[in-house]
Amino acid sequence: MGSILLFNQVIKSYDGQTVLHDISIKINDGELFTFLGPSGCGKTTLLRILAGFEKPDSGTIEINGEDITRVTPEKRHISMVFQHYALFPHMTVFENVSYGLRVRGVAEKNIRAKVAQCLDMVRLDGFAQRDINELSGGEQQRVAIARAIAVDPGVLLLDEPLSNLDARLRETTKMEIRELQKSLGITTIFVTHDQQEAMTISDRIAVFHSGRIVRTGSPQDIYNQPQSDFVAGFIGESNIIEKKNFNRFGLTSVEAEMVCIRPQDIRIMEETQVGDLGGRFTGRIIRIEFRGSAIMYHVLVETIMIKVMVFNTGSYRSILPGTAVLMIVPTHAVKMITSSNIAREN
Repeated sequence: MGSILLFNQVIKSYDGQTVLHDISIKINDGELFTFLGPSGCGKTTLLRILAGFEKPDSGTIEINGEDITRVTPEKRHISMVFQHYALFPHMTVFENVSYGLRVRGVAEKNIRAKVAQCLDMVRLDGFAQRDINELSGGEQQRVAIARAIAVDPGVLLLDEPLSNLDARLRETTKMEIRELQKSLGITTIFVTHDQQEAMTISDRIAVFHSGRIVRTGSPQDIYNQPQSDFVAGFIGESNIIEKKNFNRFGLTSVEAEMVCIRPQDIRIMEETQVGDLGGRFTGRIIRIEFRGSAIMYHVLVETIMIKVMVFNTGSYRSILPGTAVLMIVPTHAVKMITSSNIAREN
């Protein structure tokens, strides 16, 4: 049987300040579920409560229907990979990976077979006798993952596991984690502040803001239908337009208090074209950012700055700063904002 997690109305405060407000989530068996949000939003606190390192003020946590809220960490059948790996520097790779098995009293012959299997899974075959301080950051991270999975946990927790790696290594490692998690079928919670990591690796995401979960869904659902101004602004880049400014953008028929329009959904040109229009407006290019694969235009529309992204195909002719331009927003690109998390929280 796999592991189904249930957080039920979890509340946590420190020194009279509430850091988690009534958190309720169900995480399915075998799911890679990400807690995503900026620093200080409560995501790591909730992870530590699940691991047993912190206790909630109220609410419960269940694994497969069993209340584990007051169960000690070592009895929860949960493994955790910490942000800084927490490896034993005086031990070899083999000794680090085998540590949890020895604590559990596993027979020596079984330990050797299990360690070899786990090191092979994380592509560290032949590293067993290496000292930890001989390894690169990426290799140390793999040792930490091997140690975590060696004890066959029901739930795997990954707390910002890629934050200490360089950009190129992060790209390859996150997909390796995804493939390993799916091959093992372990219910996994991945904590990050990096939107791109979350979008790439997750089955589902919970977006945290000021101790609350403000959106839960698949990466596609959250990106395409953010529902709130905070999520729209935090997940990818957005233009968030308030109702009082709809006339400037040709959105007079839209029934909402706010809308979100992604920069890449706006068509930009120097002369008028006709198409399936949700809105059309003019502005003047103030600044241009060259991003390699894309060009980001900052366009002033009266007093409002709008971002417009054009993908760099190599043949695209960049429009110069100061140019007056026409912009068209297709109807499907106008996303309704149904709540304002920023206004409520601040």
